[in-house]
Amino acid sequence: MANLLASWKARLQRNRNQITYVLLLLALFGALAGWALLPDLVALRISDGVKQGFVAKPTALLAHLGISGGFSLLFWLRPREIVFLVAALLGILLTYGSLLINLGV
Repeated sequence: MANLLASWKARLQRNRNQITYVLLLLALFGALAGWALLPDLVALRISDGVKQGFVAKPTALLAHLGISGGFSLLFWLRPREIVFLVAALLGILLTYGSLLINLGV
């Protein structure tokens, strides 16, 4: 198991530029889609079929973009830290998840 994790870390370090570019592109495309498609008040969650936790669209998009971009930068600086990659992916998931919640797809 330790050898597998070490090989993953080595591959992440070799390909950190490409991974960072993809992460940033996904985050930017999600933010642009959110800016164009989301309503002025964005629901952050659904409970029992009812949208809850409304915030302003710029606040939600900037928070998600900040999480994705910040952790992508940290991953680029320290590519052997897998937790930064996971956090950047979670920020991207938040962006696309808010699109799914608010557009009813």
